[in-house]
Amino acid sequence: LLLELTEAGLPGLRLAVNLMRAAPQAAAVILTSNENPSYVKAILATGVKGYVLRSATNDELYEAIRIVYRGRRYIDPRLSDSIADLLLGTPGAMRRPDVKRLSGRESQVLREIAMGFTSKSIAKRLGVSAKTIQTYRARIYEKLELRTRVDLVHYAIAHGILDSSESSG
Repeated sequence: LLLELTEAGLPGLRLAVNLMRAAPQAAAVILTSNENPSYVKAILATGVKGYVLRSATNDELYEAIRIVYRGRRYIDPRLSDSIADLLLGTPGAMRRPDVKRLSGRESQVLREIAMGFTSKSIAKRLGVSAKTIQTYRARIYEKLELRTRVDLVHYAIAHGILDSSESSG
């Protein structure tokens, strides 16, 4: 299966999760322009086997499809440096502060947000006000140096707080 992701970030990740849940045996290749190594990791964690950049030539795309069809993984070679940086934890890997900076409640709220729950539903589940959850959310983003919910989901997956199959929204 070749899937072109025109919406990078959470919509693409959610689509990959749903696709692999519905057809876990699929030999799926993603075609996208997103070069973020954390995003690549999150997509591959869903069970997708191939990740190809839109800048790839037709021959490169065909090769990726052949490799994945044979049961192996394929990651666009143009991503090798950034993937290596991510694996090695070197400066180019866009390192984030450690989750240990969060309180227990902030960690709980982080997980709930990453799973796709709204502040209102989290507040109801935890027995606090939605305003309190908004305060926790702001602290989480500040402490972990995150800007978007997509960043938060990637962070949660990369740090084992959330399995990619748990992200729903």
